[in-house]
Amino acid sequence: MDRPCKLHKVNMNQAGYGRFYRDGKRLLAHRQTYIDAHGPIGDDTIVDHLCHNADPTCPGGPTCKHHACIEITHLNLIEPTKELTANQINLLRHYESREQRTLCANGHDLAANGVKGRKGRKGTVCLECERQRTARYREARRDEAEDRSRHLRTE
Repeated sequence: MDRPCKLHKVNMNQAGYGRFYRDGKRLLAHRQTYIDAHGPIGDDTIVDHLCHNADPTCPGGPTCKHHACIEITHLNLIEPTKELTANQINLLRHYESREQRTLCANGHDLAANGVKGRKGRKGTVCLECERQRTARYREARRDEAEDRSRHLRTE
């Protein structure tokens, strides 16, 4: 890299990405830096940090200093393709701001299924994931009740 990283340190999300507010919307700093320099990009387009890829000593994750980098020469677009694995796409989607997400981590369409806030906690829950979790829970409870009644009948 010809230039050092320029870090956005003011407001960070849990993953270590810089963020700020513009016109009442929360934006990821590196995405907005790229948009300001080059124009609009698609919602599913990933802005990659070349500085991270070039640093073999970086541990990655929330402690990665490169997540906060907004040096325009370090930012590169990645168009989603079949070469990206589902895991890579989900990992990248995890770091998007909530407003930019169109799919949950399990691939459900958030616009079609909806989301709800989590009682007493931060974040949101995909309603389809919640329906499936509830169905699994009820099935497990039903199985436990059947096992108990069978056990009582055999005694």
